[in-house]
Amino acid sequence: MKQYFTRYNIALVLAIIGSILSVIGWVGVFKGNDALQVYVVGGMFFALIAYIFGGLLTALKMAVGIAKWGIFFDSFPLNILNVLVAFVLAVIILLFLPVFPVLKARSQYQNT
Repeated sequence: MKQYFTRYNIALVLAIIGSILSVIGWVGVFKGNDALQVYVVGGMFFALIAYIFGGLLTALKMAVGIAKWGIFFDSFPLNILNVLVAFVLAVIILLFLPVFPVLKARSQYQNT
């Protein structure tokens, strides 16, 4: 029974709750219901707590991996801007959908 309460499993549950709240909130905001912005904030709160339990380094590694693709799309001065913009967008997306980095961190933990 103790194996089910690892910090990665707790982080996974929190990440699922955060992802669901974020999706509900963003769907409501895009439909024009501004009262559902509370769900977006709640989703970010659960995401940050999930990243504290496990998956923050994995999320940052995933964001850097996404940002590296910005190098290939333009010439020298613009590719640095592409990398920065891609990194910021990846961090924002991973903040609202924390389930993917936490799942990856959990699977890496189980494989070791």
